[in-house]
Amino acid sequence: MIYVMIVPMDFKALADVRKYKKEILLGIFTIMILAPLIACFINFILPSEYDYLKFGLILATTMPPGGMIVSWTGLLDANIELAMLLQTITFVLAIVSIPLTLSLLVSGQANFSQTLLIENIVLYIFLPLIAGFLTQLALKRRFPDEKLNLGSQL
Repeated sequence: MIYVMIVPMDFKALADVRKYKKEILLGIFTIMILAPLIACFINFILPSEYDYLKFGLILATTMPPGGMIVSWTGLLDANIELAMLLQTITFVLAIVSIPLTLSLLVSGQANFSQTLLIENIVLYIFLPLIAGFLTQLALKRRFPDEKLNLGSQL
C-alpha cells in the first residue's frame, strides 16, 4: 500500500521537513513516548499472571504504526507527505527506541532482534519508497507532466 501512495507523491515536498516541524515533533512524542507510557500504566492494572499480555502490549505500543497509515491518509484525503515523513522518521528512530523502551518498561530480559527490525524497515518502508520514486521517474520520462498530473491529489 505504501508503494501505491508514493507513486503520485511530490518528492520535493518530502525534502522540506521544516514545513512540518511542529506536527512531526508532536507525532514522534505521541508514537515514541506517550503510547508506551500509557501501555505501562495499563500494565499496572493487569494481574501479574498475564506477563505475556503485558509484554505484548508494551511491544505493540513501542512499535511505530505500520504502512496502513499512509494508505488511510490517502483514502481520507489528508496530508500524505506528512504521514510518510512521520512514518519514515519513527521507523528509523525505532531502531534505537524499541530496545531501549523494552528494557526500561518490561521487567526481566526481553529478547528482541535488532537485525530483524532493520530488515523490516528496509523491506516495508525504504523499498516501496525507492520503487515508487523509480516508477515516478519512469512515468515522467514516458508521459508529459500535464498528462500525469502528479501531486494534484495532495
